[in-house]
Amino acid sequence: MGAWPAELTGIDQLDPKAVSAFAERIEGAMIKSVREPKVHSTWASPDEEYEEALKAFLRDCLDTSRSNPFLDSFLLLQARIARLGVLNSLSQALLKLTVPGVPDIYQGCELWDLSLVDPDNRRPVDYHRQQRLLEQLAPRLRQEPASIVGLLAGWQDGAVKLAVTWLALGLRKKKPDLFAHGSYAALDVTGDRAEHVCAFARVRGDDRVLVAVPRLVAALDGGSGWADTMLAIPGDARGRWRNVFTGAMLNPLERDGSAGLSAAHVFEAFPVALLTAAAT
Repeated sequence: MGAWPAELTGIDQLDPKAVSAFAERIEGAMIKSVREPKVHSTWASPDEEYEEALKAFLRDCLDTSRSNPFLDSFLLLQARIARLGVLNSLSQALLKLTVPGVPDIYQGCELWDLSLVDPDNRRPVDYHRQQRLLEQLAPRLRQEPASIVGLLAGWQDGAVKLAVTWLALGLRKKKPDLFAHGSYAALDVTGDRAEHVCAFARVRGDDRVLVAVPRLVAALDGGSGWADTMLAIPGDARGRWRNVFTGAMLNPLERDGSAGLSAAHVFEAFPVALLTAAAT
């Protein structure tokens, strides 16, 4: 489930060659998993009969040449989980780039990297593909950041994750002192969906950046939206906020004498938010 290729998600007709290539990857991972516990087979003395039966079972599960009840059932569940996984991945990417510390980005993980352990995670990185994709994205994002929203529809190519990474790193470049030395303060979240938001501020003098991402997204799926959920902001930061990912301008709302941002507005167009004071 976790390793199923993004490009094979949500499509009407599976590419037999692509599925076969995936099956070979799974076989390698399964043989490693069988040999290392040294119960049914080992590296020093492989049980070829057992291993061949295991590989035959996997090939049957992933056989696209016939009606396959397993694949029919699997693909429905996988498509739903993958969509939720995209939200988690974008959230993790943004958190990694904005929490205190130095972001650690593995080469090749600028896009989706649904790899298993070695040897699967030692496959070569297609740097040319990534470079071409970035060269296409960067001019569009410079001219119109909101174009990132359209990338969600075709999330399978990983461009939306690359865009989040590029825009967030761009903000880090503009505000090196803030991200290198700024304080970290969790933001209070109130309302019906409070437990589904992780939000914090990075502060350095008068410079502030707010970050908000959803959490426990499966429980939000098919729900009634964000309802009255609010993100509190520092009392002296009641001006307008600009979403780096969409360009949207957000106005704080007053509630019980304190200022806050509506989660419905924060996440209105894009599932994660990176906010700066509107004047910057």
